[in-house]
Amino acid sequence: MVELRKLFEEYQGVPLIDRYVAEIIERVGKIIDEEDFTIRKVCNLVKECGMEIREGKINKKQIKEYGLKEENYRKKYCFIVL
Repeated sequence: MVELRKLFEEYQGVPLIDRYVAEIIERVGKIIDEEDFTIRKVCNLVKECGMEIREGKINKKQIKEYGLKEENYRKKYCFIVL
């Protein structure tokens, strides 16, 4: 769990959308050695590590800051909070 918590801390505040979802799913899957993995399972593990998942909508600043696609503007996303 310590390794997972460190990983989740790296992604704290990052919109889990587009490539970030793929990255975190891949990295968590390697840590717990499971191939068939979803963002829902990641969210459950985040909660088990004593962190929270919150939701928001993508804004223009986040599109620039995280290199997201313009079509994601105002889409819902989730993010990790301590």
